[in-house]
Amino acid sequence: YAAKVREALASSEKIGALDIDISVNKETVSVRGQVATEMQRMAILDRVYETVPQLEIDNQLRVVKFEAPTSVEALR
Repeated sequence: YAAKVREALASSEKIGALDIDISVNKETVSVRGQVATEMQRMAILDRVYETVPQLEIDNQLRVVKFEAPTSVEALR
């Protein structure tokens, strides 16, 4: 099931090639990683459910806000 979920996530235009870890243990699929928005997190979970609706989802995705630099760093 893990390969099937990875393929489904990789082929999704909304999700693409995010670095998400997928593992399956008996009747549970665990989804781990960091995403930039809540929208990405929900898109991933929706796609996982669509792909393997018979499995329980262990959601360990974290939304991490990335901030742009506030100053310019001089390179020498």
